[in-house]
Amino acid sequence: MNFATVKPNLTRVARTMLLAGCALAGSLGVAQATTTGDDVPTMVVQYGDLNLATEAGARTLYRRLATAARQVCPFEDSKSPREMAYNNTCRAQAIARAVHEINSPQLAALHSDRSRRG
Repeated sequence: MNFATVKPNLTRVARTMLLAGCALAGSLGVAQATTTGDDVPTMVVQYGDLNLATEAGARTLYRRLATAARQVCPFEDSKSPREMAYNNTCRAQAIARAVHEINSPQLAALHSDRSRRG
């Protein structure tokens, strides 16, 4: 498999807002906004061009996953502490799920290191 799916946990209101944004944004180059059967926005991140056995490949994929998580999680520019906390949790969970799905030791080690540092 040469792609990962980044999928956040979202409330119904946040899902609706995000789906509207995805519908307006359309296709995004190497990533594509889609929805699953339960209407949770996802973004497919391609990584077939990367060698995940190398640190450079893992770093590049991690950046792609972080970018996708920023795009699928709501409240990017919010000043509300509650929305900012929700957004940070959403991103962390989306990245963690994608890292788990990919099952690359190099990527998992990088994720573990970045999670510890915050």
